[in-house]
Amino acid sequence: MKVVLVDSTKSGIATIPTLGVLYVASMMEKAGNEVKIELRSLLDDVKTIGKNVAEEDPGLVGISCLHTANMKVIPDIARSIRDHTDAPIMVGGTHPTIMYEEVLTQSPEIDFVVRGEAEVTAVELAKALEHGEPLSTVKGIAYRDNGNIVATGNRPYIADIDTIPFPARHLVPLKKFQPSSRGNMVSSRGCPLTCIHCCVPQVYGTKFRARTP
Repeated sequence: MKVVLVDSTKSGIATIPTLGVLYVASMMEKAGNEVKIELRSLLDDVKTIGKNVAEEDPGLVGISCLHTANMKVIPDIARSIRDHTDAPIMVGGTHPTIMYEEVLTQSPEIDFVVRGEAEVTAVELAKALEHGEPLSTVKGIAYRDNGNIVATGNRPYIADIDTIPFPARHLVPLKKFQPSSRGNMVSSRGCPLTCIHCCVPQVYGTKFRARTP
């Protein structure tokens, strides 16, 4: 399947494409999908993003939401994409994971929310859509069913994060980003603490999981 992933992070906030997008892209490629990435940080024009996505003729579009602040523009990005293609649109990230009902209610153009760790879930969602399999079998998503918002069962956290390929940096123009930010990576996930201000336990769980050196 042809998949286009849109990084909604604005220029000046991040010095490199959101790692979540690059990790999902690497898993998508590992599963045999053709992946393209559209970066808002390099082209802060919502209408053009929609046109660029549609020109790829995707079977699935994903939009990242690293910060709650991104939700100010994500509905506009989704509308722009929908104006040019009927491809299903999924959204993932911290805010959609926790506020999936609100996201689906307020943004009718968004078809799916990928909750929690997105790598395996996004791959399984793409497979289900491509082969017409029941969405209810895909753990970790939320979607509309006859006007009702349905959330499937929680997906178990990835126990061995060494199984996740390194970020798909070959899909982005790294030379346009600062050299010091081109090699960053996620070395661990999860935290046993439950600080009231932190979203990590809700998104990545309370068990600490680290990559091997």
